[in-house]
Amino acid sequence: MIQSLKPENNKQQPLIDYLHYKSLTQERVIVSLLGSNGTSGTGASKTSNSWAGRLEKSLRANRNDLETLSFINHGHEGYSTEDLIKGKKIEAVIQDDPDLIIFENSLINNHYQSLSLEQTEKDLESIMTKLQKELPNAKTLILSPNPVANGKTENSLGLNYLEYIKASEQVIKTNKWSYLNSKEEIEKKLSKKNMRLADIPD
Repeated sequence: MIQSLKPENNKQQPLIDYLHYKSLTQERVIVSLLGSNGTSGTGASKTSNSWAGRLEKSLRANRNDLETLSFINHGHEGYSTEDLIKGKKIEAVIQDDPDLIIFENSLINNHYQSLSLEQTEKDLESIMTKLQKELPNAKTLILSPNPVANGKTENSLGLNYLEYIKASEQVIKTNKWSYLNSKEEIEKKLSKKNMRLADIPD
């Protein structure tokens, strides 16, 4: 069982199997969450309703073999990628010595603060390079930020939110980093149910 789940034997191993393997071979499995508003739970009626809270609840409820999971939340409301770097939040994640890092890309705030696309791309590369260098055995999954009500509203640089996502996705694709486009999945579900973003309950 353990041998079949060993990451070295499974290059395309699903993260759930990776966590299962870690839980069988370690007393404590650490999942560090890094990001801004979505990760910190901004907009949710309570922390357990945020994506981070729902993920933890779902994993604990559905998988008895993941009881050793420990979640550490480094979500900082209003933080851009630049803020995460300058505020030494990457170092805080490294201190956790996690097995898995889930990084919600802080593009909503990059757009709001009018950071350039070049700066955004540079910050993303800097964050990922540091995590991979300091935590070579950890896995990292980048999450897209949440959808916004009007993704085509321009900031002071004349850039809209969707342009930040497109630029970041190009960097992610070039570097072959693990990526989950949660924004797209949320929008698909909303469209299927004929709902707007504003209709989603807390």
